[in-house]
Amino acid sequence: MGEDLFVTNSTLYSNSADDSGGALFGPTIYLAFVTSVDDTAGPGGIMYSQDSPTIVGSVISPGATGNACAVPADNASFDSFVADSSCGSGDDTINVNYSSRSALGLGGSITADDSVLIPSSTSPLAGAAPFNLVAGVTLDQLGATRGPVTTTVGAVQVTASPPTPPTPTSTPPSAPLNPIPMAGDRSAVVTWTEPASAGSFPITTYQVANDIDANSCLLTVTEGTPLTCTLTKLANGTPYRFRVRALNGSGWGPWSDWTAPVTPEPKPVTKTILISGTRGEVRGNPGVIVTGLTTGLDNRRVTPWFKFPGQTTYTEGNARPSIGDDGTFTWTRKTGKKIRIYITADDTRSNTITITKR
Repeated sequence: MGEDLFVTNSTLYSNSADDSGGALFGPTIYLAFVTSVDDTAGPGGIMYSQDSPTIVGSVISPGATGNACAVPADNASFDSFVADSSCGSGDDTINVNYSSRSALGLGGSITADDSVLIPSSTSPLAGAAPFNLVAGVTLDQLGATRGPVTTTVGAVQVTASPPTPPTPTSTPPSAPLNPIPMAGDRSAVVTWTEPASAGSFPITTYQVANDIDANSCLLTVTEGTPLTCTLTKLANGTPYRFRVRALNGSGWGPWSDWTAPVTPEPKPVTKTILISGTRGEVRGNPGVIVTGLTTGLDNRRVTPWFKFPGQTTYTEGNARPSIGDDGTFTWTRKTGKKIRIYITADDTRSNTITITKR
């Protein structure tokens, strides 16, 4: 009958034999983890052997003609499921049909000795059989034959190539929240709160931009950095709106909504007059010389006020010097007497000084 036949870890599909032979033929047949589907044979059966075949961890489902075994399997057989009783101790049936050998990724042929036919890892048999491959057989029983039972049971004892893991995706931050601007002199300070999501990486930088020009500011942050940024070189009297976005290792996130407009204005200047005085010669006579320093009163005229001892009210002086571009002025008066003086401009009054007599 030829040489003994050993088949392991294989799938046999739609093999046929002569009327007098079997699809698997040899004096002794040993099957380990074999799936035989729609194989056909004559009276000899799918497995035609002189001695009882040994069947381990296998599923045998003959085609339309032929039994599974010509003689019952031996006592060394275990954990196998056969569609008919010809092998002696098979359990239940197999309800499965495949379209073609090529569709299963199977090629070549079974030969004698230890040659095997193993599906490629891309074969639909690898990991393709449903739970009900063997009707009425429990998952534990099926797992003993086909390997560990998961949500999909492999149709053959072969491991498919692991699926390519998805490429990790990373996300930038979401938009910063609640941007609020405060206008200054040719500037604006914008504050905001952190985005609802920092994305896949920590936020490293924020950018604040306006809706008029490319002028913006960048804020590099670590944990605890106040979220505020000052934009300078803005035009006073021009309304500006602002928006903010955040940066992490994935890139820039979306912009926030625009803020309400604010308008930079010159900083209000406090008007002040500070004077000091000394005695000196005024137009060839003894006199007093008063110098002053002002803020916010450029190019205004000042009004001097003075009184001598014994007077109860101050007298307005006639000479009214102008304040220079540098904010200074000088006022003089001929007198050798003790005198008290203060200066006014607009609604601003200076300190009062006293110059003693000559």
